[in-house]
Amino acid sequence: QLEQIDDKGDYKKLLQHMFHSTPFPRRLFLQSCFFFYKYMFPLGIEKGKANDMLKEITPVRKRGAISVAIVTRNRAKLLERSLFSLMRQTVSPKEILIIDNASTDGTKEMALSFKRIANIGYFYEPRIGIPFARNRVLKEAREEIIAFMNDDCEVIPGWVEEIIKAHKRYPHSAAIQGSCSILPEGELLSQVVQEDYDRWIRQHLDHGSNNLRIADLANFSVKKSIIQKHNIFFDTRFQKYYYCEDVDFANQLFEKNQVITYCPEV
Repeated sequence: QLEQIDDKGDYKKLLQHMFHSTPFPRRLFLQSCFFFYKYMFPLGIEKGKANDMLKEITPVRKRGAISVAIVTRNRAKLLERSLFSLMRQTVSPKEILIIDNASTDGTKEMALSFKRIANIGYFYEPRIGIPFARNRVLKEAREEIIAFMNDDCEVIPGWVEEIIKAHKRYPHSAAIQGSCSILPEGELLSQVVQEDYDRWIRQHLDHGSNNLRIADLANFSVKKSIIQKHNIFFDTRFQKYYYCEDVDFANQLFEKNQVITYCPEV
């Protein structure tokens, strides 16, 4: 993302954004970045050399065998916030797939600017529609666990790690459904939407268990081998409607006697 920075003011703003919600000791790394801002830019250090310096001192994080996928269309600013949240993970995904559904707002350039610090896979999907884009995810993902998140979502630092733990804890589950918090917290509209969302989840839980009969791909992970075995995909007939293709995806899993486990800690 440093390739987008034209002056030291933008650089400082970026680092301050990253600093918030970053756990210790990674703050020490960001403090070293502020050192570069304060002393190196006035000395005339070129932006390319600064990139190389920062890359050398970037802490090495453990990588989990998981593909994180984000489908997006003309929401580059929101996508950028999503990617920033993925940079703060306690366990990094093996790959982050960006499926660009025919954007015209500079989404490609923004997504590729993260390649210096993350394994970003950028794919352009010209057929407009969420099912087309999500089917592209199923085609391009290389890891056994595919984790979906929306381009207007930000994940907590332990998100990837908790997904991996959940799949190990429930090895017979085809998919894990995580929880979602509606932001900004504390506002009346957010509280109303949150209560409605939580009620929707409870209504579709099997009585006495944490097995779920629906799916919300804002926070959903599935085993690639299962969907390949049963030829499960996103029905493109839902391309003109919202909040349908993921529910239909869950129905397909249910019809194949597969289990979706709800894990609110994810």
